[in-house]
Parts: sequence; structure tokens; C-alpha cells
Amino acid sequence: MVGYLLVSVHGDVADIIDIVVDLPYQRRGIGRQLLVTGLQSIFVASAGALPCVFLEVGVRNQAAIALYQSLGFVK
Repeated sequence: MVGYLLVSVHGDVADIIDIVVDLPYQRRGIGRQLLVTGLQSIFVASAGALPCVFLEVGVRNQAAIALYQSLGFVK
């Protein structure tokens, strides 16, 4: 396994619980693809109305912060 995304959806709120990419495969766009595919799945499952999506990231994880911001996430 190279990576995974774990999401929980409750009504109109989705929580990204975990996103992990194995170290040798990081910085290859895999995390982005996991996240984009997960968001698309949430959109489809919610009948075309993307719910509010929450996630937490450590302040020192600059790579993850840059990824999330590039996809429109805000603090």
C-alpha cells in the first residue's frame, strides 16, 4: 500500500480523519490525488452538494498546509 485517505461524513459535514502517503512515495502528487478523489467521492455521495469539510494539520507540516491551501482550504 502506498497511501490512504480516511474520511467521516455526518450529514452536511465531512471530516478528513487521516491522509497518509508512505515516505518513499511522498512529493509525487499521490496525496493530492487521494484528497481530490476523496472530495469528489464526498460530492457524489452528498448528491452534488459538497458539505463543509474539516481537517486538522500540525503547524510544522508545511507540505500538507501548502497542499490543503492549494485546494482551497482555509484556516
